[in-house]
Amino acid sequence: MDIQEEYEVEPEAGSYLAVDDDLRRAAAMDLEQVAMAAPDVVDHRKVVRFHLSTIRGIGNPDDYIIPENPNPQPPPFKGNIGVNLPLDKMPSDIVNQILPMFGLQPSTELAHRDTMDAVGRMSEAADHASNLLSPADKADETSAAPNEMQTRMAGV
Repeated sequence: MDIQEEYEVEPEAGSYLAVDDDLRRAAAMDLEQVAMAAPDVVDHRKVVRFHLSTIRGIGNPDDYIIPENPNPQPPPFKGNIGVNLPLDKMPSDIVNQILPMFGLQPSTELAHRDTMDAVGRMSEAADHASNLLSPADKADETSAAPNEMQTRMAGV
């Protein structure tokens, strides 16, 4: 004996069936907000799985979740590196290549500084060469040398 009539069923006021689904859905949303506020404490994948389970008619919630990566990448490096560059002792062409990396404009004064330094070094080198080629003073030679050296030099 089969009954082949359509029945329309509505939950009665006070029924817990409809209210329970609404409570679970509200709890899932509250849990999602907590998970967003504390991502390092709450497992976000489990929260999403719970939220999906509150939706009727979708079947298995795990079918909607992307599988976890078995080889997760390490977190990116978060640190500071300090570099001290003695820019005042470096050649101007090197400094002018470094300055734009820090958002600064290359300087023509650095080339002038290098030229002046080179002229100063050349002047010192010329003075040293002149001192080497000039004859030695007798007074400087005899006063600086020990007594036995003085006698040998007088005998030569």
